[in-house]
Amino acid sequence: ILHAQPTLADGEMRANVSSEYQTNNGLFSYNLSMAGNQRGFVWDARFSDKMAHAYKNKYDGYVPGSQFRERAGRLMLGLNKSWGHSRLTWTAYHLTPGIIEGERDEVTGELVCNTSDIKTYSKSLPFQQVKHYKLVWDNSLNLNNGYLKAIIGYQQNRRQEFEEDMDEYELYFKLHTLTYDLRYVSNEFDGWKLSTGIGGMYQKSGNEGEEYLIPDYRLFDFGVYATATKTLGDRWTLNGGVRYDHRRLHGDALQEDGEWRFTDFSRHFNGVTGSVGAVCNLNDHLNLRLNLARGFRTPNMSELASNGVHEGSIRYELGEQDLKAEYSLQADLGLDFTSRYVSAQLALFANRIDNYIFTHRLNQEIEEGYLTYAYTQGDARLLGFEAGIDFHPVHSVHFSNSFSYVDAQLMN
Repeated sequence: ILHAQPTLADGEMRANVSSEYQTNNGLFSYNLSMAGNQRGFVWDARFSDKMAHAYKNKYDGYVPGSQFRERAGRLMLGLNKSWGHSRLTWTAYHLTPGIIEGERDEVTGELVCNTSDIKTYSKSLPFQQVKHYKLVWDNSLNLNNGYLKAIIGYQQNRRQEFEEDMDEYELYFKLHTLTYDLRYVSNEFDGWKLSTGIGGMYQKSGNEGEEYLIPDYRLFDFGVYATATKTLGDRWTLNGGVRYDHRRLHGDALQEDGEWRFTDFSRHFNGVTGSVGAVCNLNDHLNLRLNLARGFRTPNMSELASNGVHEGSIRYELGEQDLKAEYSLQADLGLDFTSRYVSAQLALFANRIDNYIFTHRLNQEIEEGYLTYAYTQGDARLLGFEAGIDFHPVHSVHFSNSFSYVDAQLMN
């Protein structure tokens, strides 16, 4: 929502058609798009369609349940004027993925499947159906000393799971999300650039199927923030920011067959985060980057209240209502080198996460045929680096390599 695609220059119109085919899973896709800008009236229309049958690997042959169908569409209409812009964007996304169950014959060890489903592009049980719709109104108003940006968005997400009948879903989640973001960004003055704003969202999720994984819930949150950037001479650029977040969650109770599947509960979370960093231009070829940041993440409803079979992970999951919010402290050190023929980057990082949330296996079987995993938390740390080099003897020819390493450890 916050990063809209750029529009064409005034007087331009552009259309594009492309397609793709892959042999392994018979994937076929095509994309259509058309965009334009006529005297400040802008538009952008896109449509894509992608389908694939089961893929194949050298160990199992064709893997039943790995086929999928994906369709997406987008339409943007708006105005670009001297006072700023106003754009309305609607998107729709439909995905129908199969579910890989991996059942094998106890004698031969071969995958159990219906051979007629191997190279079909049609749905075969079990499968999921995901539909996502989004409407975003993006506005920007130019002011004397900066600009004011306001974005309002509505999203609806529908997730269905079909196990035994093509027309009867077992799981059905419907999620409504309303988001907003209002910010002011100043023009640069005396080497300073400031930004401040408020943003948040409201969510409502409901179960409309016969099976349950998480309860119906409502969520409300907001955050206020401010950032500043200061340029010192030709060498140093300093930046920093601070943010306060508040989130409220409420899960509804549910009684099933005389037993409580979910209990009614509410949780409140508050967090203050921030960052401070600097970039130093050592010379015309070298930049040094330093950054220290404090992060914050609240547990989601799955982590707090799951109580059911998650077919995507093929396991029974249990939430923990007493989970605390995660806090992280990360330090980054980076070095960038650029020249006419070579560019390279090296970044080191160290991250400490308090109350890191993860799942662990329990020695109990709540539902036959599924391992049971429960959410818990503990402190963790991550150390690592990223490195890359790009050699370009001429402008249009590049030889590049990248490397990364992460060492993660649960402290307790």
